[in-house]
Amino acid sequence: MTWRAFMMVAGLLVAGPAVAAQAAVARQAPAGAAQRPAAPAPAPSTAKPPQTPAAPAAAPQPVPFPAEARIALINMGVILNGSKLGQGGQEVLKAANEKWLMTLQGLAARAQTLQKEYQSSVGTLSTAALATRKSELDKAQLELQYQQREREADMEQISQRLSTDFDSKVNPIIEAIRAERKLLMIFDIADMGSITVVASHPGLDLSAEVIRRLDAR
Repeated sequence: MTWRAFMMVAGLLVAGPAVAAQAAVARQAPAGAAQRPAAPAPAPSTAKPPQTPAAPAAAPQPVPFPAEARIALINMGVILNGSKLGQGGQEVLKAANEKWLMTLQGLAARAQTLQKEYQSSVGTLSTAALATRKSELDKAQLELQYQQREREADMEQISQRLSTDFDSKVNPIIEAIRAERKLLMIFDIADMGSITVVASHPGLDLSAEVIRRLDAR
């Protein structure tokens, strides 16, 4: 599941990078846009001053694990998002995404410029000169498409590497908890496919324990 979790993060970060790159190039305010008139000053308020808010309620205490239980639950997505290791992996993904986005934005901007130059040259340049501009445009578009595929492969490779590292550190902790508590099974409720947990004792979820031990390493 962890690999899919990292891939979901990668997908959220970089879904449609070419669209984002081209949108960033094309998204400009029109020249000479009209200014909005200033809003009139509000009338003096006669409302009573707000009351001092009540103190926040104390956070609920975690429910202890039932001693008689022989199965437990974890949520690998919660562990991924809540642990220092998982958060660090997501930062690596974000940094890689930002680097790729800069590259794709530059390529998209060049392709857009060549597209405008080609369109404006139709009917004004010779056939040979127009063919040269069309060739430059085609090369720029092909380069953008190639780099998009390279980015997808790179992000998947990074996700798999982070997942392997994450699993190598988390799985021994989960097994240690299982052995200590003499459990028969530990289910990952984030990756149960068609199986749905309809109801469970709240203390069965050991995700917080896994995060605590993982952060203490």
